[in-house]
Parts: sequence; structure tokens; C-alpha cells
Amino acid sequence: NAIENVNKTPETRYIKLKSFLDLNLGVDYRYSKVLSVFATLNNLGFARYYRYYNYPSYRFNAMAGLTYSF
Repeated sequence: NAIENVNKTPETRYIKLKSFLDLNLGVDYRYSKVLSVFATLNNLGFARYYRYYNYPSYRFNAMAGLTYSF
């Protein structure tokens, strides 16, 4: 009985998701060859959307940092 179920393919369903606009902004300032700072702002429209079915995105996301190389 288990061998018969191996060859069966699962049913596929397609669901059309709504379109969305995802606006991002990133800035990088290099002070010298070894020191820089950066900032990234994601989803500036604060839109709630699903990139994949039942996987929501963040409404707004920000990240900033400092890089130092030696």
C-alpha cells in the first residue's frame, strides 16, 4: 500500500496575491579606508503585504551600523 502512494503527486493550488510596492533606502558613508557607517530603511511605505502566502513582511525595518576593517 505504501508503494502505491509514492508515485502520486500532491495537488497544486495557485493563489494570486495582491501587488505591492516595497520602497527601500540605503546610505553608506566611508570616512576612511578602514572606517565607515551605514544605514538602511526598508518598506518606507509601511505597507503590509505577503511576499509568500501566509508569510507577512515587516511594515517598517531599519538597520544601522559601523564597519571597521584592519
